[in-house]
Amino acid sequence: MKSSMIAPARHPDFCVSIPPVLVPVVASGSRPVDLRAERDGMINGIPIPEGALLAIHGIGLSLLHPPSDLRIGPCVFRGGTTIAFHAGLAVASGVLAEGVEIGGLPCAADAALRLDARGSVREATLARDHAIEGFVAAAGTTITLLDGRLCTFEPVSEMKIDGIQCAARRPVHLARRSPTATPTLYSATLARDQEIAGVPCAGGRTVTMLGGRLHAAWLSRSFVVGGLRFRAGTPILGELPQAARSGTLDEEAVIDGVPCAAGAEIRRSSSDELTRFTLARDHVIDGIACLAGQAIRTRRDPDGFRYVLAAPHRMRGVQWQRGDVLRRDTDEIFKVLLASPRRLGGVEVPAGSDVEITGFFRNRYEVKLGAALEVDGQRLEAGAWAAIRRGRWQPAARPAPPARPDG
Repeated sequence: MKSSMIAPARHPDFCVSIPPVLVPVVASGSRPVDLRAERDGMINGIPIPEGALLAIHGIGLSLLHPPSDLRIGPCVFRGGTTIAFHAGLAVASGVLAEGVEIGGLPCAADAALRLDARGSVREATLARDHAIEGFVAAAGTTITLLDGRLCTFEPVSEMKIDGIQCAARRPVHLARRSPTATPTLYSATLARDQEIAGVPCAGGRTVTMLGGRLHAAWLSRSFVVGGLRFRAGTPILGELPQAARSGTLDEEAVIDGVPCAAGAEIRRSSSDELTRFTLARDHVIDGIACLAGQAIRTRRDPDGFRYVLAAPHRMRGVQWQRGDVLRRDTDEIFKVLLASPRRLGGVEVPAGSDVEITGFFRNRYEVKLGAALEVDGQRLEAGAWAAIRRGRWQPAARPAPPARPDG
């Protein structure tokens, strides 16, 4: 391989000279971003084969799809894949074409490898069973490490960690209070049904521990937490067994004065406020009469509110009707799903339409149509978007739903 180290230019965002074997193929202003090798060359000891594409950015560079397998240090990386480098030009990640041992870890071929800037393994697939810090990880499974300390692995056989029987060949996540501390269990899949802190946890499901205490699990049988009975075969989360932040009720319950239906999920906020539930019967929530049997999110829910009206209610200057779904999601846009046809902005809007309402002094409506209609001679199918402007429909600049195949 011929080498060229003449450096007529430097990339302003990266501490490496650009050899003349590389020519810009994509540019941002006058700053080269993507470069292609006209012939074989080297950059700080990294072989750059002819035809390879090099992407340079502020925190490193990537060698995109070299035409053949490429050896860099002890590793041979698969041609046609991407090899990424740290800013110091140490390999950050790539797909191995050959197995290699790095720091005593047997890394498998045809699998992704991630390294830190010092060349230590951060993620690899094991070529054979391997013992790390007293844990035996299974061949063909992925391990992750941080500063050489094991973070995740899949045990070769069932094993007990912190008194919890973990399933073989399922991910185990470890936690440490400090880099040198003994690892403790953060999460794992249970090998079989097991009681943890008195909570009946289902085998074959994941449990999560925080600070050595049970935080999340799936129930193997109906169980009472904080005076509420939760359903078998469903997930539960909280400061278990004392309090549940979320779970599926096994029976109707009144929580904070709200009649909550059985068989539906409830959620509480970090301040212990009820934020999500399904009503067992009509009830007033946040001053709004809401319909029984419907999933409700209050204003304190992090995903935004959702009310299903049991009676007419005025919001944003419009009188909404029974069955309408009023909501504000994480995008902060007020929306209404219409239970019946409605006149809005001077036009008739079909039932089933999802209306987005914006504007400060005057409502602006954009509508995902609940039924087909014709706008200025153009047929808009149900699911298409249209805007209401000055008392008229206008097609909205949003993608239409994909056409259904015939039949």
